[in-house]
Amino acid sequence: MKVVFITARPPWPPRRGDQARAAGLIEVLAERHEIRVLSLVGPGFNPAPPPVDDVSLEVLRVPALWVGLKALSGGVAMVLGGRRPVQAAMFDLPSLRHHAAEVLDEFKPDLVVVQLSRLADVLPALRPYPVLLDLIDSLALNMENRAARGGFLAPLWRIEARRLLSWERAAVETATVSAVVAERDRTYLAAGGKLRLLAFGIEVPEALPPRAASPEYELVLTGNLGYFPSVDGVTWFLREVWPLLCAELPEIKLLLAGARPSRALRRLALATPGVDLVADPADLKAELRRGAIALAPLRAGSGTPIKILEAMAEGLPVVASPMALEGLDQLPVGAAAKASEPTEFRDAILRLLAEPAAAERQRAAAFEWARERHDGRKIAAELELLADSAARADQGRREGA
Repeated sequence: MKVVFITARPPWPPRRGDQARAAGLIEVLAERHEIRVLSLVGPGFNPAPPPVDDVSLEVLRVPALWVGLKALSGGVAMVLGGRRPVQAAMFDLPSLRHHAAEVLDEFKPDLVVVQLSRLADVLPALRPYPVLLDLIDSLALNMENRAARGGFLAPLWRIEARRLLSWERAAVETATVSAVVAERDRTYLAAGGKLRLLAFGIEVPEALPPRAASPEYELVLTGNLGYFPSVDGVTWFLREVWPLLCAELPEIKLLLAGARPSRALRRLALATPGVDLVADPADLKAELRRGAIALAPLRAGSGTPIKILEAMAEGLPVVASPMALEGLDQLPVGAAAKASEPTEFRDAILRLLAEPAAAERQRAAAFEWARERHDGRKIAAELELLADSAARADQGRREGA
């Protein structure tokens, strides 16, 4: 099978969730299929070459001035009542549509995978090839949850959420078949049978990794630290939960590790005793292994929290908020500790630290679930089935026409 991936960012290095999603799928699929990748490159990003042979990566550089002008025009249109979301306006690139059409005409793929609804403007240029639109998660739901956190920008987030909801539903109808990673996103979009579930795939070891005999940190929190839900959750945890933990265990230590930490988060981590920050780590798995318990105190977001999957795959017990756990479909009871209020987080963490047997049961249950539902090779095989479904649907559409 010949597959073209069209992405808003190059998959490598995989610093964000959409990059990790594309990189994981491509690296597995490349073992059996011929893959070409067409990616936009924004200001300040230096793409890495694909780490596997026989994968071609082509990039289109987007000037900073273009990004700024499109964002400004999208914002003005939002205020004046326009229907196009700002998220989509920033990626409305005639050069992408033109180049995508050229790539398809030359390569003649069996499937085109377009990643994120931000790139929905390119969909008409991809006809007559079967297209899988990999939304990953719903940006509309993400914006709605962000607005729920309040703040002076909340009204704008709500407007953007409404526009994105219409945009994403229309994109699903335009593509041959579409996918999201979690049931909450599919339910929110209510887009009918053309929207499927394709869980987030990660690399999961064959066997449960052993626990470190004496980890450097009691707690570890990883992820994209420049992403609003992560910044909001970490900030809340450090201000509301961390003092309660320190009152019980004065020597407790927390490791924050992830890409693009915001300036505010850097300042807060530096000013908080017992907290260390590792920005843009070369190996996030290695940072996870330095901790005893992984945290996911998310209060906004959508899709599946990758930080939880990665922690479970590395064999760490997890304490997470209800918002984070909503993105983990069919997670068995006992596979994660759920906590909402600061005292609940404190108590759940202290219990896992004090009861090694309970922590062992939890991490074993979580690992088996992650391996069963999110192993990257299984997800790649499911994508192949979606490709067959897309090809049949496209054939039926052409015959019906």
